[in-house]
Amino acid sequence: TEAAIAMGASNPPRWQLKCIAANIALIAVNGLMEIDKKRPKNSSMFNLTWAESECIERLKHVDRCELPSFPACHLEDLVLTACSASAATSNHSELVSVQTAGIRLLSELCRAFSDVLDNTTDDGSFVLEQYSSQIVSAVKHCLKSNLSEESIASSYHLLFSAGCNAFRILIENNFISDSVALKRLIKAVILPEEDTSVMKFPSGSKSNSLVAHPRSVTGDMCSNISFRLSKLCFIAKVSLLAEYGKINRSIADVIMREFKANEDGRAVHAAAAAIDGFLLMSGAEAAAGLTFNNKADIDFAVFKVLVTNWSTLCAYSISSLVKAIKSADTQGNDKELLGEWLGKVSTVAFSGLKLLLDFLRVLYASGNAGHMPSLLQLLVLALSLSNKIGCYY
Repeated sequence: TEAAIAMGASNPPRWQLKCIAANIALIAVNGLMEIDKKRPKNSSMFNLTWAESECIERLKHVDRCELPSFPACHLEDLVLTACSASAATSNHSELVSVQTAGIRLLSELCRAFSDVLDNTTDDGSFVLEQYSSQIVSAVKHCLKSNLSEESIASSYHLLFSAGCNAFRILIENNFISDSVALKRLIKAVILPEEDTSVMKFPSGSKSNSLVAHPRSVTGDMCSNISFRLSKLCFIAKVSLLAEYGKINRSIADVIMREFKANEDGRAVHAAAAAIDGFLLMSGAEAAAGLTFNNKADIDFAVFKVLVTNWSTLCAYSISSLVKAIKSADTQGNDKELLGEWLGKVSTVAFSGLKLLLDFLRVLYASGNAGHMPSLLQLLVLALSLSNKIGCYY
């Protein structure tokens, strides 16, 4: 037995090595991207044209014959490795941890090489376009994890969350131009009608109406909360990108048509998640939230998503609630119900802005003026929210 333990530690299974390798590559790419931000725009380590010219220049000097290794020189290996890891299996079983590491690496590679032109053509195409089929296939595979019934003691919700993030990055960088392929991928992140019904804001007694319940008696509560939250965050981020003209107009039109159904219900559930995220961020002591019955029902990953995305969910829900309230199709009772949610989430929005402004004011007073651009961004957000809310009131 002791020998088996020793052998297992010294010779880990091949899939574990793949997972570790993908995570190491992710850390390396992130670190190189941070370094690259400080370099001149025309000397990016992710630009193959510059990398090749730099290597040729160094070859001219005999005393500097050691060639550097730039990420642009390993693009094909990196992309194909990430795509392979994103769909890794062993004995016909899904290796969820490897797939999650792979799709996270692929997401960062798409960010790093998103605006790099292909130097082998003169048609203005981007270097990642030659791998488009493999990349889209990898993202599609990860989004399918939402349909898995193996929810107990698994990490399918983490894989799905990473898949949603990768899908958003592809949309943000106008990587998917085929509307048919786009619609197929969107179907995996659309919340079903039963999960987006308009609910009255809970008052007094504890209510389970906003909580995502397991799809079966053996289901895992944390996974179900995470699946819904990942979809809400994806829809919120992509909707705001479309609203502010950050993505191609034709693609944005396709996306918004797919998002049109049950928009008021999604706005209510996004508002509930935003309120929970703000309360968790501000350290409020509460045993339960609007979207979970007990803190034990959420793991650190869900906690992190709520805390880091509350402001995005807030902006999306306010925009959608105002739009729904102003719509001629919304009846009187529904207007009152949605108006109550708008009031609650607006209070949270400005409370959050006040906390952040106070924090940045302290940083500025201490001489750290580098954070002032963030302060200006917050003021712009505050004015935007004021304008949207003012249109209703």
